[in-house]
Amino acid sequence: MPIWRTPLIQALYTAASGIALGRRQLDAAANNVANASTPGFERSEVVGVADPAGGVTPTVVPGVDDGIAADLVQTILAKHTVKANAAMFRRANAVAGELIDLIG
Repeated sequence: MPIWRTPLIQALYTAASGIALGRRQLDAAANNVANASTPGFERSEVVGVADPAGGVTPTVVPGVDDGIAADLVQTILAKHTVKANAAMFRRANAVAGELIDLIG
């Protein structure tokens, strides 16, 4: 089995891709809020598209005009996405360290 297909590496990759998704969602929501009063501005959203290799790929799509309140909610959701995936990444990293200690 190639090293990148091991469950531990997949867990790290999945967590990293989730962090990237949350950051891109936060960027899009902030851009929507900053430009809400700009004439002709077209809102955008970032959705996660499942990656066959594991994790998600952040993809920008046209946004629905739900108002600034929806963008503020999106910033909260994005923050939790980043926090949850960061916790998963830290745990997978700790497990990797424990495995190296066992081997070494």
